Amino acid sequence: MNVGVSLLLLAVLCGAAMAQEVINIGFIYSGSGQYITAGVQPAVYLAVEMINNSTNILPGYQLNISYTRDSECDPAQSQEAFFPPQLSDQSGPDNIAIVGCGCSLATEPIAEVSQYWNMIHMSYASSSDILSNGDRFPNFWRTYPTESNLANSVLALMKQYNWKQLKIISQNEPIFTSSTETLYRTLNGFGVTVVRDGGSLISSNSESSLNDLFTPEVRVYMLNMYPRHARRVLCEAARAKKRMASEELRYEKYVWITLGWYGNEWWRVERLMNDTLNCTNQDVEQFLPNTLAVIQANTAINESSPTNVGLTAEEFQSEYNRLLIEEGLVYEHSAFHAYDAIWTLAFAMNSFIQDGGNLASYSRLNSSIYDSLNSYRANTDFIGVSGQVLLNENGTRVANNPKILKYRDSDVTNNCGKSGPMSIERERIGYVNVLNLSDPIYKYFMCEDDDTTWPDGVPVDGLPRNRTVTILQPLVIVYYTLTGIGLIFALVCLLFNIIFRNRKIVKLISPNLNYVIVFGCCCNYLAVFFFVFPSLDHDLVQFACHIRLWLQAIGYFSSFGVILFKMLRVYIIFKTNTVSKKKRSKIPKDWQLFLGVCAMLLIICLILAVVVVAGKYEAVDVEDKELPPGRDENGTLLSYHNLVCSGPRDIIWIAVVYGYILITHLVAVVLAFLTRKINIKALNDYKYISAITYISFILLLIMLVSALTLDEFLNADAAVFSGVFFIFSTVVLTLTFIPKMVILYKDPKGEKIFQRSMSQAGTILGNQLPEDDSSRYLELEQHCKQLEGRLAKSGEVVPTFRPRAESSFKLKSTSFSSMPPPSPSYRSANMVLSLSQPSTPTHTISSALKPGTSDYFTEGEERNSTASSTEPKELEDGKLSQ
Repeated sequence: MNVGVSLLLLAVLCGAAMAQEVINIGFIYSGSGQYITAGVQPAVYLAVEMINNSTNILPGYQLNISYTRDSECDPAQSQEAFFPPQLSDQSGPDNIAIVGCGCSLATEPIAEVSQYWNMIHMSYASSSDILSNGDRFPNFWRTYPTESNLANSVLALMKQYNWKQLKIISQNEPIFTSSTETLYRTLNGFGVTVVRDGGSLISSNSESSLNDLFTPEVRVYMLNMYPRHARRVLCEAARAKKRMASEELRYEKYVWITLGWYGNEWWRVERLMNDTLNCTNQDVEQFLPNTLAVIQANTAINESSPTNVGLTAEEFQSEYNRLLIEEGLVYEHSAFHAYDAIWTLAFAMNSFIQDGGNLASYSRLNSSIYDSLNSYRANTDFIGVSGQVLLNENGTRVANNPKILKYRDSDVTNNCGKSGPMSIERERIGYVNVLNLSDPIYKYFMCEDDDTTWPDGVPVDGLPRNRTVTILQPLVIVYYTLTGIGLIFALVCLLFNIIFRNRKIVKLISPNLNYVIVFGCCCNYLAVFFFVFPSLDHDLVQFACHIRLWLQAIGYFSSFGVILFKMLRVYIIFKTNTVSKKKRSKIPKDWQLFLGVCAMLLIICLILAVVVVAGKYEAVDVEDKELPPGRDENGTLLSYHNLVCSGPRDIIWIAVVYGYILITHLVAVVLAFLTRKINIKALNDYKYISAITYISFILLLIMLVSALTLDEFLNADAAVFSGVFFIFSTVVLTLTFIPKMVILYKDPKGEKIFQRSMSQAGTILGNQLPEDDSSRYLELEQHCKQLEGRLAKSGEVVPTFRPRAESSFKLKSTSFSSMPPPSPSYRSANMVLSLSQPSTPTHTISSALKPGTSDYFTEGEERNSTASSTEPKELEDGKLSQ
């Protein structure tokens, strides 16, 4: 009885087993060609085994891989792999689905025609965005996400590393050219320059030549192609590097961004079939440390977390590795997605069964079951070994945040102390948060940062970089030294003016006004300091611009203003009759000259205020015209720039400011010319003033030319303007103080020069006139003739006033009882005529016959009415000033 029961149960079980319906599925992979996915085979068969051994899914049905074919990642070969099984008179049921066909290039034609066989097309590795077209591919499902986020991922990398330039080298296939166009649009919209030239597109023909691949000024390249062609590009880079003896193109500094779905060790020649490139693995590996990869594939967040597919990610990885060794295949990262692809079909068919459907009645000639199954793809949502599997309405898997991979060798250690593997492998270093597609953000994983990713520093993008340079150091040293010497010299002059201000010879040069001169020269020296101020900070340079603007204006007009008004006073003295007290009172005094200087300063300050406020006088960045473009240590083209002081209305600024300065200088030059014949040694300060006027006028012309031509030549401009202000200040101080210092050194009391001056002038009749002074003799003779004429009109006996042109001559006196007052025209002769009669009061004709003597009377002083051989009271008191 027990034996009979046992046999009965066995028969029932066998019958039940035999009663299971077979569900056929076709499987196509790419075992060769441009992209190899042969390594997914163990994952597919493992998934079928797990489903068939499960009692919770597809009860009464058994999955079966009816055929396995190789598409060779080629559209034509893919169709050869697909059609024969569909057209043959197979004894079993029709294939309800096709899983494949490896790469997107082989998948696209099959996805387009499989719908006409009323079969589901499931892909595990095709990421082409073209396949997302639901109208064109209504039966297409995939567990591998699309490349839709590729552009945002690359954009996040460009932002992270401050790269502004990229060249995309794309394979000439629709699956790559379409994503390349998306990259162009996205990156250009965010200010990234995408270089497009003859080398931007390469042929799929491995024998074709690669021309113009590398643009000299580009350092970041995106390789949007299959791994075989990516290897071709890197091999070409290795050959180009060998050809470039000068290493103008520093390929070891280049950055290569590849697609993350390349297989492990995709660059090794052993993985390629029919490789004709004369290129070793080492030729390619030299570039991998600077290579990043962007991968869209989903991965499990926690590899040990339970799933809905019978294995955890960790368990699947272990079992998959065992099967790879047994079958001698190479690891393929899309194996996780192939395993989940089989489960996705199983869950959809299981839902159909639970809803009362019967898969046993499926036929490729009947679309009802196909239509029903196809409606379940949008409901797919489970946890697989590759993470959450969620399909959208077009059958495309919803992607998680894209991951960034970095190729590393054993020499790299991250912040957690973890060293890379002994061979070059890809490691996940970060991810891109694409929740906000308009602003994707790149984030590092724990223990990763810029330093671990780029141990030698973040590579540059190759764009010509603007390197700001400042004043040459030798120029700074020279002018800072000269500025220090100039300030010390000004201090010495100031002390001299203070200590010896009561000496007659110093009083003649107006010591009170000399303080203004010293102040102005100190401002000029300080302006030199800021003209060669070496700084790269925009705010500091702008501060220096404003400081030097005001220093040079105040300093220049303070010192030159005094010079101008001193010259004006000299002119007034020698062109105005100052015999009478009333007319002498018209001679400007020191405080009046000081007010004139203040008025000049007020005018220039108002002009500068308008220039600064309305003209926005500021530091601006301009191209350096002195330094030609160069290259840095990375071979990047450098464009040198300077921070210069400028405004939007430079021509107006030059016209107004320099026009005002030019007018003042022309006035000074005219005054110097009109007083050029004045020659009195004791009162010769005005001759030095004339020299200063001429020199400053030349310096002004130099400044004007420099302002118009050297505004973008930083060092030349600074050298010229600094030199002009240094020379001007030094000349002013030297000609103002050094002659007086020399006189006081030779004659500490400063008395001898006055005696020499009076003996030269000849104060009374009978005094001698130097025989070699012909000009003074002629002036004297002319005025004697005028005096004879006036005496003749008065009816008196006309004396003879005629000097003799001998080595020593005398003018004889003539007595007369009365004589009209002398005319002012007599004043410019070079002697004092005293006409007297022995028995009558002496009539004195006293006049400064030589310009520059008796005209230097200060207000309140009267001329002595009696001719004397001694020096005038004004010279004795040292009150004569200019």
